[in-house]
Amino acid sequence: MIAQSSSARSHEAIVLVTNAYPSDEDLYRYGFVHTRVKAYLKAGLKLDVYCVDLRRDSEATYVFDGVTVVTGPPADFQSWVSVRGRATYLVHFPVKYMLEPLRQLRPEPRVIMWFHGYEIEAWHRRWFNFLDDDTTTAASLIHLRQHSTEALAYLRDFLKDRPLAQCVTVSDWFRHFVVEPDLGLMPRHFSVIPNFVDPGLFRFENKAPDHSRKVLVVRPFTSRKYATESVIQTIVEVVRRTGASEFQFSVFGEGPLFAEAEASLRGLPNVALHRRFLTRAEVAEQHRLHGIYLNPTVWDSHGVSTSEAMSSGLVPVTTDVCAVPEFVTDDVSGILAPPHDIDALAEGIIELGRDQARHRRLSRRAAEDTARQCGWDATIARELALIDGTGSTDTVTAPRSDVDWMARYRFLEAQFEAALMEAKKSMAPDHP
Repeated sequence: MIAQSSSARSHEAIVLVTNAYPSDEDLYRYGFVHTRVKAYLKAGLKLDVYCVDLRRDSEATYVFDGVTVVTGPPADFQSWVSVRGRATYLVHFPVKYMLEPLRQLRPEPRVIMWFHGYEIEAWHRRWFNFLDDDTTTAASLIHLRQHSTEALAYLRDFLKDRPLAQCVTVSDWFRHFVVEPDLGLMPRHFSVIPNFVDPGLFRFENKAPDHSRKVLVVRPFTSRKYATESVIQTIVEVVRRTGASEFQFSVFGEGPLFAEAEASLRGLPNVALHRRFLTRAEVAEQHRLHGIYLNPTVWDSHGVSTSEAMSSGLVPVTTDVCAVPEFVTDDVSGILAPPHDIDALAEGIIELGRDQARHRRLSRRAAEDTARQCGWDATIARELALIDGTGSTDTVTAPRSDVDWMARYRFLEAQFEAALMEAKKSMAPDHP
């Protein structure tokens, strides 16, 4: 049963603010934000959605999957906010050009911020984006470090200026190992609420015996973050070990890195490549046709696509990094491999395919754990309670000032930059 949202705050306008949102032309842009909006609307919450898009030069409105979205550049958003005035603002990926218009409003609006990734991370977190081009690494690192330092300084000032602002992140790992150390303080009001996984769409079904040998990959091929090279190498290794016909692979995705998949996998037996985005309904349909979800990663604050696959009963084969083990337990609800360990990823797939009883056991547990961690009561119900003011957060009497996080990170940054540059040199073609 879905609880309806109602409280003393119900008369106040609610605005969800994000800097990306899905459209018919770009189905993968922050789909987890759209999932929340659909759930809020289903619960009876009325809200507006504004996408602050740096790529636009004028304001426009479009409809995606029944949701009306206003989108425009930062200047238009500031004008829109000044007219809209007081409201409860739900800000996803909060950055300066989204927060500053709210900071200037009087009376002070209520703000709830969701931290998901890059907007709260220190510059060195995305090291994997600097492995492709030797000629630009140094300049890119300098630019990124400056941008990250300025962005984090702004967030610290915003939170100190507005101590009642509420903060949400999607995993304990991300809160304790990224948000607090990189930000350099602990926000006073903080909640850890995972992304919602819709069991109505990603519905569990018992898998047929042959599903244990049908492997699905659905990835954006846009960043090294998604470990697409590990996906490619794992498929090649499984085919090498098992021959032409034992396993079937379906690879869906889009992005500049997909050419690498085509070059390496085209022509391999039982490997189907589909260079396109999938709608959420199409993803759910592919879940029904497969039994294993190959989804290694380099960096993730949750891994919501893995949780969606688990909800459908697929057994994930993924990487033991970042927040992933909060949602996948090795040999209980999935297979966790060490980072960049192609042999372990391939072995995990092969063992699942050859042990159907184990596959069935992990499949059912994957769905059960996802329902418990990412179902309605654990996610949307808690977010609705925060929005209407009835929910509770972890409350800290004052920001953490007893640890000099920035001093620690300056030391680590210097070490990391030196190591990264040395690694780049060693990978250069003319290196002795």
